[in-house]
Amino acid sequence: AKLSRLCEQDKVVRTQEEKLQQLHREKHTLETALLSASQEIEMSSENPAAVQSVIQQRDVLQSGLLSTCREVSRVNA
Repeated sequence: AKLSRLCEQDKVVRTQEEKLQQLHREKHTLETALLSASQEIEMSSENPAAVQSVIQQRDVLQSGLLSTCREVSRVNA
């Protein structure tokens, strides 16, 4: 019974580790996208419509990054 409980815990830990790795990849992707969005905003300053569109994308990315960070904290808890 102890062995099967250990195997079960091992599976849970491995699943959490995979989830964490996936979340860290997502976080990295979002951070990279945010960085390029910020650069795009700086370069498109003379085109207000383009800037507005990129700002909206940036807001979505920031929100995604925030929830990814929250999920990382939750999985680590």
